[in-house]
Parts: sequence; C-alpha cells; structure tokens
Amino acid sequence: MKALQGDSAKILETIMAKTPYKYHSVWADSLREEGRNEGSLREARKSLLVVLSKRSLGVTPVQRERIESCEDLDQLETWLANAVTAASGVDVFR
Repeated sequence: MKALQGDSAKILETIMAKTPYKYHSVWADSLREEGRNEGSLREARKSLLVVLSKRSLGVTPVQRERIESCEDLDQLETWLANAVTAASGVDVFR
C-alpha cells in the first residue's frame, strides 16, 4: 500500500483528528459494559465500607466478606442506604 503524502496526508490527518476512530462490536461493547459494571460494584463496596467506618459501625470479618463478594449493585446500594441511618452494623444487613 502506498503511503499518503502531501495534501492527502494532511486531509486524512484532519479527518482523523476530528473523528477519532472507535471500534464497535457486540463483543467490544459487552466488555465495556462489564468494565463499567465492575467499576460500579467496586465503588459501591468502597462507599459502603467508608460510611460504616465514618459512622463507627463495627464490621465483622463475615460482614466484610459479604460486602466484598456481593455482585448485586442493587443490594449494595440498599446496604449503603441502610448504613446512613443504622444503629449498628447488624442493622445494615437487615
């Protein structure tokens, strides 16, 4: 394949700068979604542990493992909401 030179190279460079190439496929999109989901889970777990710590609500090793192994974002968000008003760490998981 012949390399672009002169005006052709400048035109291509301008087009590429204005419209960066993004690869889309079902597989690539599913990987991106999986990454976003993992990030959301990680942040929800972290937020829950921070709230529990800042509120001085004791977290047992069993509870910590339950939080760290939870794969359900809705459940983590429920526990986080509970942690805001809970009287103890046990109340968070009720």
